Amino acid sequence: MKLSIFFRTAYLLGVVGMVLLSSCGQETASKYPVNDQSFVMEGPLFQGPNTAQASFTPAMNAEGELTSATLASAVLKAPEGQNFDAFSDVVLQLVTSSSDMIQVGVLNPVPKGQSSLTLQVSNEADLSELLSSGECVWVIDANIPVDMMDTTITFSGDFMFDVTHTK
Repeated sequence: MKLSIFFRTAYLLGVVGMVLLSSCGQETASKYPVNDQSFVMEGPLFQGPNTAQASFTPAMNAEGELTSATLASAVLKAPEGQNFDAFSDVVLQLVTSSSDMIQVGVLNPVPKGQSSLTLQVSNEADLSELLSSGECVWVIDANIPVDMMDTTITFSGDFMFDVTHTK
């Protein structure tokens, strides 16, 4: 009789374990690019920090629940024949209407003569909540060393996220 209770208990625990294991989702890691984001800083631009913004709506929930996301790379590109000599340093932030702004990249100082800037990214900041909440806004603050009254600065950005989904 005791042996029968043992087998029943073992069987029941096995079934419960299988159900629990099957309910756990499989995690998949992937890259998520956000390319060709356009940024404009319209003059007059004054000495000190000046801001440019661009918004995007992530479409990554189709692959399952987003469990983690970090910024893997951020590259700013000047238009053909131009460079980033007007900037002394750059800070990249990400924000949504329902979240606080998070600093995700920086470059200080900006090297002279560069038409492409690879920012140092904060790959420790978990951005999954921001990317799951709808429209996101890139905010770029660039310090400009001198007043530029009649200048508009345009550039673009390519960004890559490392994301993990649970199906």
